[in-house]
Amino acid sequence: MDLVRDNPAVIGARMMGGGFGGCTINLVKEEAIDDLVKKVSEQYEAKTNLKLSVYIGQIEDGSSIVGSGNSSL
Repeated sequence: MDLVRDNPAVIGARMMGGGFGGCTINLVKEEAIDDLVKKVSEQYEAKTNLKLSVYIGQIEDGSSIVGSGNSSL
């Protein structure tokens, strides 16, 4: 969290599961993702001597019915 706290490209961030190593979930402006991952990865490795794992997701339309071929659904 400290590594992204003042970054204007980060719209929001939250710490999750901190008791077991934890992770952060960050909402980042799309055009800034690559640069942010590079900077945070370097800083994280320098501080912890560990490689950072990054998972990039994106917002979708939410849940919907997936057709099963059965027109009665």
